[in-house]
Amino acid sequence: MPIVSPRRRYVFAATGETINDIAARELPDDPDGPATLMAWNLHLSLRRQPVGVDGPLLGSDLVYVEPPLP
Repeated sequence: MPIVSPRRRYVFAATGETINDIAARELPDDPDGPATLMAWNLHLSLRRQPVGVDGPLLGSDLVYVEPPLP
């Protein structure tokens, strides 16, 4: 039987969505939601055109909505 490892929850951005939009939807109780998401998604800041908290994401951008697993 194969071993199944846990995976981090993630979403793909809808057209025109920003980190702010995803934070409002996925982390509504976190006042620093956009900064939290950016800390969990460093790959977005390494793109040729880095994503800021209010910059539009691509539909292919994978955004983790929980911290890295141990």
